[in-house]
Amino acid sequence: MGYVFKSDISSSEFNAFVKTHSFAPITQTEAWGKVKIDWSKRYCGIYDENGTMCGGALLLVRSLAPMFKLAYCPRGPIFDLANRELFETFISGVKIFAKKNGIYSVKIDPPVPLKITPPELDESEYFTPFSKEISERVSDYIFNAGFSYKELSLVLNDYIQPRFNMIVPLAKKNGEKLSTADFKKHFKSSERKYMGAFSVNRGMLFEEAEITDENIDLFADIMKSTGERKSIFLRNREYFKRLLISFGDSAKLFFEKTDIDIYIKYLNDRKAKESEEEKAKTDELLSAAEKVRNERGQIIPLAVSVVIMPPNEEGVRMAEYLYAGSDLRVLPQFSGADVMLSEIMKYCADKNCHLLNLGGVEGSLDDGLYAFKSKFNPILAEYIGEFDIVINKLKYNFVEKNLPWAARIYRRLVSFIKKEK
Repeated sequence: MGYVFKSDISSSEFNAFVKTHSFAPITQTEAWGKVKIDWSKRYCGIYDENGTMCGGALLLVRSLAPMFKLAYCPRGPIFDLANRELFETFISGVKIFAKKNGIYSVKIDPPVPLKITPPELDESEYFTPFSKEISERVSDYIFNAGFSYKELSLVLNDYIQPRFNMIVPLAKKNGEKLSTADFKKHFKSSERKYMGAFSVNRGMLFEEAEITDENIDLFADIMKSTGERKSIFLRNREYFKRLLISFGDSAKLFFEKTDIDIYIKYLNDRKAKESEEEKAKTDELLSAAEKVRNERGQIIPLAVSVVIMPPNEEGVRMAEYLYAGSDLRVLPQFSGADVMLSEIMKYCADKNCHLLNLGGVEGSLDDGLYAFKSKFNPILAEYIGEFDIVINKLKYNFVEKNLPWAARIYRRLVSFIKKEK
């Protein structure tokens, strides 16, 4: 079958295709293009001999310097990657587009797993969209297609999109969504205690919040606190607002809060049944809770998160747990992030999502992100990484030689500026 590549289709035609594409990533949407304001956008399509669109790609284009333009296809392209003819049509079409537009290289990071580590569950108990046979066949021809690519790294920040992702199944193998009891059974034992009585006794409230300036301010404040605590660079309020507005109804802002009065009542009720020794310990908890009540009020935010719902309406649907933070300046023992994430999973399952991508971790599996996310018994997907379609070798080699040095200087400068504030 002959295919035709077009590099100038409308955003509406591109969006219509994405809605029908199984397992479509949020990074291949018009909304993601709106978030990336420093990049120009180009929507591409691949059509069969009947004129039916059967593949697509969002290309982000940016000038790194005069005469140095780079294009990037984030977690794409999107089509049946097992169809080699489709893939070759995409590559040849992208090369023509890049040459016409003075682009020296096009970077892709196709959503193809190199390795899948399943959760510690019986196969019938969880849904997975990954096929070992297809992944091996696709990764084999991509690795041998003549792209330029770096040696595979275990370091999270060595890639634009994380190469190691933790993905929680929200359904059984047959597609039936998981119940609350199923989730509790799936979680590691250390996590199960936060479901049920633990959160009820502490007055914990899971809330889908409206996208208002006040709520964005609160979200940004907690994210800033999280970044300072972990000594990491996170996005600012303006970026978060643009993200939430760009994705519209697909963007969900969640809060985990506590009604401290409920917790105080629980402690008082418990105290009435305790021994004298136990009462002394409960009195300490009551004193601490009442102090928090006086300082923070009755309803206290504990954790926040932004989740982007799947862009596709058909096939496999995966939501993205994109940003999350905890305010550990108060009531850290409530484990607000743990409680909130379990509620988010139930929410997404109710919205007919098959999967929730918790995002990236270090490939060494020894960082704090892995320690937290692994408690929810996810699938560990190791993707094949980034590949460069080199158009101008001279420019490409110059950038590859000098950009790592420039990036190190930039990171040191950002760190210095943050310390001076």
